[in-house]
Amino acid sequence: MQREDIARIINSFLADEFEVEESKLVPEALLTDDLGIESLDFVDIVVIIEQEFGFKATRDEMAKVRTLEDMQLYRATHQAVITPVWQIGPGNQGAEPLAIAFSFC
Repeated sequence: MQREDIARIINSFLADEFEVEESKLVPEALLTDDLGIESLDFVDIVVIIEQEFGFKATRDEMAKVRTLEDMQLYRATHQAVITPVWQIGPGNQGAEPLAIAFSFC
């Protein structure tokens, strides 16, 4: 995913879910001081990030996020890893993948 796409998605959910004015959504904006994000809002942000980008955000990593650019870089540094999920069962040799699971590291 390109950095511009990440920024667009993050800016969109901050504007929609937290009613942040789009003019304030600049990379150097401090999440708490400039955008008015409160500590309890970070729980919702983590959930939204997980849903939008499909990876588990850790509390320790998110605690380091101070600016909008930090949030964008955090997502950009988590690359997708594709793992096949194999069908295993009686009489099945497990040769057919059921699905592809994505995780981010």
